[in-house]
Amino acid sequence: MSKNLIALQNKFLGQGQTVYDALSRLHDQQGHISDQDILELARQHDLPPAHVRATAKFYDDLAHAEPATRTLKVCIGEACRAAGCDGVMARAEAALGCEAGHVNTAGVRLEPVACLGHCGLGPNALVDGAPVSLAGPEAEARVLADLKGGPAHGLGEPKNPVYPPAAGKPSILMRHFGKGAETLAGARALGVYGALEAAVKAGSPQSIIDQVKASQLRGRGGAGFPTGIKLQTVADHDAPDGSGRRFIVVNFDEGDAGSYIDKELVERDPHTLLEGVLLAAYATGAQAAYIYARAEYPVAQRVLHDAVAEARAAGLIGAPLFGSDFACEVQVVRGKGAYICGEETSLLRSIEGVPALVSIRPPFPAQEGLVGLPHRGEQRRDPPQPLVDHAARRGGVRGPRGGQVPRHQGGEPEPPRRAARHVRGRAGRDLA
Repeated sequence: MSKNLIALQNKFLGQGQTVYDALSRLHDQQGHISDQDILELARQHDLPPAHVRATAKFYDDLAHAEPATRTLKVCIGEACRAAGCDGVMARAEAALGCEAGHVNTAGVRLEPVACLGHCGLGPNALVDGAPVSLAGPEAEARVLADLKGGPAHGLGEPKNPVYPPAAGKPSILMRHFGKGAETLAGARALGVYGALEAAVKAGSPQSIIDQVKASQLRGRGGAGFPTGIKLQTVADHDAPDGSGRRFIVVNFDEGDAGSYIDKELVERDPHTLLEGVLLAAYATGAQAAYIYARAEYPVAQRVLHDAVAEARAAGLIGAPLFGSDFACEVQVVRGKGAYICGEETSLLRSIEGVPALVSIRPPFPAQEGLVGLPHRGEQRRDPPQPLVDHAARRGGVRGPRGGQVPRHQGGEPEPPRRAARHVRGRAGRDLA
């Protein structure tokens, strides 16, 4: 079914365009999508109304049928629930005169949301798309007064505390935090994109995969699957249509309460993510990458969009790199409020523009993923080379439990003797 709908979308909307994209643009313009809007969109593009309706109603942020001038989204994730969000929602319903999921007579929409990624600062909310903490004195009262026509609430954007390793201890994930890595100039001053340049100029994509295999890098989303094997699988599989197309897909849609590491990494070090994406694309022969960004992280989305724009302007995205013929396009796809999109195949269906339903495996996404072509689903943000360098400086490749793996003759690491323990949830990263 997905393949047939994709073909229809390509025919009537344009190659690569989707109903999801069209509905997103319409919702961004007017803040809601009525039943008449759905029928009109289907008529304009000769698409089945049932497909347009099913896509619109599947996603929370596209399912709004009532127009609204302002919005209050109260986080109901586990951490915010422990901090009293149920009371916040009840008081908001009383103050605004409407139940959650509806729009009051003044045009204020009240609805639940989870999770906003400020779990230690709750209860939290989104006011007109901007995150606020309601934990401070009078914060809740100020927000409700604002939404009822009073003075602006004046609350600033909440900031999560960061706890770096102790002085003198190695730092990988947070090594660029607080050093100006948010901008391209600042990131390059810290060496970001240096590993990409060295890899492309060396001209051996397979060597990148071999280094990742040797580093024993593993997924930290729960399964702990070896990253190098995933990269190799994508590189070894040709597209069924003979086009040679492959994709990198970045899952930046963590929805479980407390699993907001991706948010902090993107907001504080976005170019390292992009370098990792481009390295993976070069290693596998992918010509395009999609970053599926969580709607509930508006600040991270803004930082990521700016980083992609800077990298594109500098010729790092969508143009031949460092004198080679390798080029990779990167597109940010904004999520529209579907928790299930944290699951890989659901996320792929969303990018394809259809309802984000889980797909049966096999075939596995590395063989037949996005639009039926091989793809690598990325949950990491660290480029391989710094990890391998870090392991070398420590005298050996780091094993899955953080210890050093002994080498036998020839320098190859011995297989680990014990199964790895892995962080559970969407906060996972691919780190040895």
